[in-house]
Amino acid sequence: MNIKANKIELNQDLCTNNINIVIATVESNPKPLEISNECVIQNNLKYIKLINHIATQRKDWSHYDDEEIFNLGWIMNGNNEILNKQKKSKLKERDAKKANKGDRILLCQNHSKYGHRVTHIVEVIDDEVINKPENPRNEDDIWWERKVKVVWMAEKPWEKAPLTKEVIGSRFSFRSGNLVSINAETIDLNLDFLK
Repeated sequence: MNIKANKIELNQDLCTNNINIVIATVESNPKPLEISNECVIQNNLKYIKLINHIATQRKDWSHYDDEEIFNLGWIMNGNNEILNKQKKSKLKERDAKKANKGDRILLCQNHSKYGHRVTHIVEVIDDEVINKPENPRNEDDIWWERKVKVVWMAEKPWEKAPLTKEVIGSRFSFRSGNLVSINAETIDLNLDFLK
């Protein structure tokens, strides 16, 4: 049985944050709130980050599930001289602090066989930057982390995920795993490939 009644309600566009006052007919069995994939992708996207550097020659993918919360890492390899290591550590720490709570990051992965692919968009969920001196990979490495949540994920298999050059253009080339603004001069952002 559907019970209908007229009422005044506020509607907020979750993509633009515009609020409209609407007189609407409401059913007793309302439909769940639907947010378009396009809205999720575009909303507050600020940065791009490579999570598997080309030098590692990865043969597997870093797997994070939809809505999963995990620690996104900034690593500085320990095979540097002490003075250089301290300087680079400060740069990595500063880069890890760059994103604010609520900012979204487009994650790109490099696979030795399938190239650079866009696999996730994550949202930074707090302002804490975690220093992990006890790195699980190498005792000399320095590791910084931010807690993030997956808000969009490419359809699997990721071998067919959008190529990074389709999404950010071919003028940009990753040199590290640092954050890059989506407004950088060499980024030609085209989010149509992520739908």
